[in-house]
Amino acid sequence: MLTIGDLAQSLVSRANQMRLKTQMNDLSQQVTTGLQTDLASHFSGNLMTIASIEATLNRAEAFKIANTETKAMADSTQAVLETAQTLTDNLTTDFLNADLSTARSARNAIAATAEQTFSALVSQLNTQVGGRSLFAGVATDMSALADPNAIVQAVKSELSGATTLSDVQQRLADWFNAPGGGFATFAYKGADQSRSPSALSDTESVQLDLRADHVVFRNILQATVMGQLAGDPDIAATDELQSAMLSAAGNQLLSVQTRLVELRAELGASQERIENAMARNATEVSALQMTRNALIGADPYEAAGKLNAVQFQLESLYAITARNSRLSLVEYLR
Repeated sequence: MLTIGDLAQSLVSRANQMRLKTQMNDLSQQVTTGLQTDLASHFSGNLMTIASIEATLNRAEAFKIANTETKAMADSTQAVLETAQTLTDNLTTDFLNADLSTARSARNAIAATAEQTFSALVSQLNTQVGGRSLFAGVATDMSALADPNAIVQAVKSELSGATTLSDVQQRLADWFNAPGGGFATFAYKGADQSRSPSALSDTESVQLDLRADHVVFRNILQATVMGQLAGDPDIAATDELQSAMLSAAGNQLLSVQTRLVELRAELGASQERIENAMARNATEVSALQMTRNALIGADPYEAAGKLNAVQFQLESLYAITARNSRLSLVEYLR
């Protein structure tokens, strides 16, 4: 029969098995990961240094993710500006080449091109990145501009009855630029408040605050829609007015090109800052990871040697336990 001594020996044996299994699991992880598993024991209870490094590393990793998103927004904004510049460059040339010596059918074709360009510009200004509008300010869940056809119809209604170029230009200027005008109350669907600056690090941020109601965009849209409506016989009833509207639209686009280039240059400077911040952050992450690994790293060869020793101890313990069990059975059968 079992005695108190047998039970005690069994408990001790089980405790040793659990201890050796725990050691074997820890050493196995050290061999495969090259890192310490029991940091409290490794640092003798003083975890302040490694905790500080981990906190700084986590913050750097967070900036890495945020900066990647900021870069995507800046790059997409630059792409929109580039497209707008290309579209308006081509359209400016067409507008300025249209005069009274040009056949009305050719001028109508230029107006049709302006219609396509207007729709393309509105589409570009409604660009979203990651489900967020680029040019709608803080209203990132909204399209920045209304449907292009709806905008054109609203502008056309505003021009109803205009018979001279100066009248057309004044009504367009009021609709697009006056506070409470049609553009502000109907065409622009975004917020009046720009997005907050994007943090690049603990000490640096970048502002990506271009909105579709920026004066450059309003002037481009105003000139483009004037060129488009020059092909509408209800607005440009005479050849003289049609030619004058196309020429005025071309001059307006020409005057805004310099400011569009400046916007692209300003954004390019921000893009460079973002890329520099990402490079600095990557260097910091790499340095922190090296420091952390140096502090909590485990020698895989040493760990492998200890693992073999623990495995041998565990196998020996199993063998001794099995032998004692057989001896106990013999004693019981006697």
